[in-house]
Amino acid sequence: MITFEDVDTVLKQKSVISISDDYNLRQLRERARNNEIIKKILKKLFPYGFIPQNVDMTDFFVQEVASRVKNNLRDKRLLEMALRQLGYNTSCELYFATIFIDFFKMHYMDRTALEFFCNALFSIDKFDEVFGSTFLSLVGGERCEVKRALHQLGMSVTFNERRSQCHRMTVNGLLHNPKLIGAYYYIPYQFYGYIEHSVLIDPERNMVYDLAQDIAIPLNIWKTYYNNPSFVISGEEFQEINRKVMEEYSFPITMSTIEGVRRELKKTL
Repeated sequence: MITFEDVDTVLKQKSVISISDDYNLRQLRERARNNEIIKKILKKLFPYGFIPQNVDMTDFFVQEVASRVKNNLRDKRLLEMALRQLGYNTSCELYFATIFIDFFKMHYMDRTALEFFCNALFSIDKFDEVFGSTFLSLVGGERCEVKRALHQLGMSVTFNERRSQCHRMTVNGLLHNPKLIGAYYYIPYQFYGYIEHSVLIDPERNMVYDLAQDIAIPLNIWKTYYNNPSFVISGEEFQEINRKVMEEYSFPITMSTIEGVRRELKKTL
């Protein structure tokens, strides 16, 4: 477990700005490499297909797969087999599913669009909307209701304030509710690399709260995809470290800062 002494040791040698720069560089590098591989794979699978320029391939891939299979189960299974042979990682799919459901619940995506993008997910069977509640069904048979995380925790944050701000939102959650646990994950992209993502875990209710997507799902569903976090930290531990960092350095820490500290310490082992 990371302690204040660990954070203090690293920050005396490396600035928090440098740690943040390292994080941003990792994220850009990982996505860029995944984009390159996707472009090659799409050219291989669909040599006469149109691949737009200056478009993020990681997002475009989902749209392209959905448009190729539509509602044809046979085509979907054939494409899945081909993609798996090329190294496709279905672990990315829960992350994309939460994004789609968030957009749907925020009315930025209608039911038709939600079902369209569901076609691009091989490990997820379907989304159901029952009396205003959204349910997620996995191919393996598991099914759960997808709730709004912020409402569950009694927090209020706008869409623009939370989107793409998972580490800041996780910190806000830990400060708001110290009984929760912050967990930092390396979530795989489709073919290469990872997106560094943090969520809250409620061990008493066995729930995961992804505040950036405003999604709450059962912990067992989350573990089906992501079982090994890079690190976990309780709300009490985080608040203590943050308080001491504020006193010593006059700035707050984030989940990505702690991960940067962990990576720096690992280099010295």
